[in-house]
Amino acid sequence: MRSICSHCGETHAEWPPDLGFQRPDEVWVLDEDAATSRVKANNDLCILDERRHFIRGIVFVPVRNIEESWGIGLWVEVEKLHFDRYCDHYDEDGTSEPRFPGSIANALRAFPGALGATVEIQLGSSTERPSLWFCEGSSVDLAVAQIGGLDDAQLHAALRIEQPHRYP
Repeated sequence: MRSICSHCGETHAEWPPDLGFQRPDEVWVLDEDAATSRVKANNDLCILDERRHFIRGIVFVPVRNIEESWGIGLWVEVEKLHFDRYCDHYDEDGTSEPRFPGSIANALRAFPGALGATVEIQLGSSTERPSLWFCEGSSVDLAVAQIGGLDDAQLHAALRIEQPHRYP
């Protein structure tokens, strides 16, 4: 969605720009040989050492004064039971399924408290990744942003921290 930024005054073609991680941090740091032997993954699912299970979801952070939310694609570690349930509903509408817990598996420099934080995972439709929701009362910095939203200046600051090559 095109939007005139109240912080910098520029018209942004895709605002807010989504942010995403390709793999859980513990998988991303593995060298190619280790990853080949220890990891089974696609763009939505990941298994490490046949015992750790991760799914990819999205934290939606409202941006004040615009209708769109900022989507942050993160990996969350879940119990095998929940991983299997997600796989069972992967090609179906899972929006009526009950939420289940997971732990964020990516570090965000703009939100240093996020890594390891507990979230609730709500399965999406057959064409949407699950959404990630912080538990009520969470004081984690990303939870505070999800609940209260960010203004354009805060979003710019977060993007500069996360992607300094794109947002100098």
